[in-house]
Amino acid sequence: MRTLWAAVLVVASTAVYASESEAVKHAQHARFYGNAAGRSAEFACSMRHIQRLNQGPVVIVRSWFREGGMEDLRVVLMSAIDVWAKVKADAQLNSSKDQFDKLLGAFANKNYPQAAVEGPRLLEIVKANRGANDPLYADVLELVGEAKAFQRQHDEALAVYLSVLELRRKAKPASDSKAAYEARVSLARIMSKAADRYWILAKDPDAARLRSDANTLYGDERRIADIDMSDQLASTRTPIDPKFPSCVDALLKRVPR
Repeated sequence: MRTLWAAVLVVASTAVYASESEAVKHAQHARFYGNAAGRSAEFACSMRHIQRLNQGPVVIVRSWFREGGMEDLRVVLMSAIDVWAKVKADAQLNSSKDQFDKLLGAFANKNYPQAAVEGPRLLEIVKANRGANDPLYADVLELVGEAKAFQRQHDEALAVYLSVLELRRKAKPASDSKAAYEARVSLARIMSKAADRYWILAKDPDAARLRSDANTLYGDERRIADIDMSDQLASTRTPIDPKFPSCVDALLKRVPR
């Protein structure tokens, strides 16, 4: 599927722009890695660059984002497992473990409508034990947003992401450097997700407003890094071709792991 998107993108780009333009170069990079094993992040990185350039066939790029191009189940499952570890470590939340297993199972089975049902049930348990302003509540709420995004329910996903964004902005400063770093990354990621949702829905001024904040751009880059981390677990991985240097490697030089 990535190969088809990339092929259309290259044709549309070269029909309008000179072959040496940045938009065309990124489209060609996407085409080369479009069907490459273990290189989803290279493709996503190219699409992100074309989006930022706002050149070439923006309609095609927007369609890729709308059809779930940046949604990666592997990344969501890793996030869900992190949340599960927090739930497991809290004796107050013992009663929620079965409910969380249902949510995780729904994602693992790609049953996103069921995940959208199980998520709010878990939220009520977290709210009853920790309150709606607790960071764990925001983490679970974000998973609800992911279930909406996987179903292409972009308006609903945006509403959830904006709620998560508000909670993370109001959160108390973390007490240690590791927690502070994690809080910064979580805030940046949700800003990126909200900006993407605005852009998908053609609310470009709202997307631009969020992307005027450096945290949102950092979130864009962190999300590419997350996909690349999942790619590294692939059983086979296509080598980087010198003719098409890694977009991800260049980006990760600026993004701490």
